[in-house]
Amino acid sequence: RDVSGRWAVAPVRIIRFCALAAHTRIAPMEEFVTPESPALYSATTMEEHLRVTVENLLAGRGAWDSETDASATATYDHAAARSRDEL
Repeated sequence: RDVSGRWAVAPVRIIRFCALAAHTRIAPMEEFVTPESPALYSATTMEEHLRVTVENLLAGRGAWDSETDASATATYDHAAARSRDEL
C-alpha cells in the first residue's frame, strides 16, 4: 500500500491448500456464498485436488490460463470432472 493506504497495484489473490490430510474436504464456506457472491471453485478433497493438478500438469495443461489471465486450477470444476470420470 502507498502512504494514502491505497494499493499501488491491484493485490493478487491466490487459492492455496497446504498440508491438509488427503480426505480433508475443501469447499467455499457456505456463509460466504450468496447469489451476489457465488462460489468460485467447486468442492473437492485434498487428494483429488493434488491428483487433478498433477494429471493436468503431466498432460501439458498448466495451472495458469494465459487467455483469461487467471488461475486454471482455481476455477476447475471437480464435480463435473467426477461426473465425466464415472461415465
